[in-house]
Amino acid sequence: MARQTSCIVNLRQIDGAIQSWAVEKGKQAGQPVTYQDINPYLRNKVACPAGGTGFLDSYEIKSLDEAPVCSRVASGQYAHKIQF
Repeated sequence: MARQTSCIVNLRQIDGAIQSWAVEKGKQAGQPVTYQDINPYLRNKVACPAGGTGFLDSYEIKSLDEAPVCSRVASGQYAHKIQF
């Protein structure tokens, strides 16, 4: 449960970074986003505590309209995902 909570905190930080980047750069809904786009907006190194070593092996981001996803524990009872 602690890993799930920690990962969800990371996902919320990633989502905040995406939103900050989009506002600052004037991006519109549906546009793609990459780790390189948001890296300057992340306060800390983010990695899933369920075995991730960094962003790229822990999380997936696609567009401004899609929530970031944990690629380590994406499903099941203790899935690491944010609810909106």
